[in-house]
Amino acid sequence: MRRCSPSRSSTACSKEQILELYVNQIYLGQRAYGFAAASQTYYGKALNQLSLAELSMLAGLPKAPSMNPVSNPQRAKQRQQYVLRRMTELGHIDATQYEDALKAPLRTRREITEYSVHAEYLAEMVRQALAEHYPEEVYTRGFRVYTTTSARPTRKQPTRRCARCPRVRRRAGYRAPKATSSCPRTRTTTTSRTRSPTSGQR
Repeated sequence: MRRCSPSRSSTACSKEQILELYVNQIYLGQRAYGFAAASQTYYGKALNQLSLAELSMLAGLPKAPSMNPVSNPQRAKQRQQYVLRRMTELGHIDATQYEDALKAPLRTRREITEYSVHAEYLAEMVRQALAEHYPEEVYTRGFRVYTTTSARPTRKQPTRRCARCPRVRRRAGYRAPKATSSCPRTRTTTTSRTRSPTSGQR
């Protein structure tokens, strides 16, 4: 049976093949695409070596990858509890397994919450290049790509954006007054006017 790929239509793939593509290419935070990559990223172990607590943690990532155990451990824990509760309700695990998984300690592989260099666009370019050259195997063979980048353009980018701000503001139109001045205080006087009888006549 030929391997299914994203370039093919859904009619050419079985439900199992579509699910295989999904779990191997979905973004799960921290530059991890697919559950196998996320298993290595967060816990440094193969997917079949994870505990129920760790598996349920990964299962909660597709809905909100930014709420992962590295960048947002509290929200990730809430998602894990929801997954375990649903697994219990659906009969996939019993009450004892549920309680054990809730109490099990979770230690992520990486404690830092941010990369020293942000290169998300570069990572996406590499992924697209692999998908172009290996459309049938890019999400199943577990490629490892090593490349280099410079931190200087990334660090200077905010300065460049600030330098363009005046031009952007000019194109956008009026945003704020260029100068302000305080008016001198003047004494106000109240005058009464009486309407003349002929004021309303022409």
